Amino acid sequence: MNEYLKQKVDEQLGGDASLFDEFWERIPNLSAVLRSFNSDSNWLHWNRKTLDGWYCVANPVAGFGVYYQERGHREQATHFDEERAAIRFAINASVFNIG
Repeated sequence: MNEYLKQKVDEQLGGDASLFDEFWERIPNLSAVLRSFNSDSNWLHWNRKTLDGWYCVANPVAGFGVYYQERGHREQATHFDEERAAIRFAINASVFNIG
């Protein structure tokens, strides 16, 4: 996923990651595309697991939680009502600074 995003930023945004929000209009079903990169080797995970890294997971009640987990210790989750805001926060924390 990291390489995919970096490549798309270079190709479609001229390397300017601060324009990340434009991807929502340029890449159909962006959230589904990103969630398809659900590999244990990625630093950003989309489902609860026991691996170290960042997580962006749907809350069973409402919204989405983004948190960091390392060696079984899970940090306090940041809650988002909208998936788009959660994904933006998670990518900013785990892949590259998008401002």
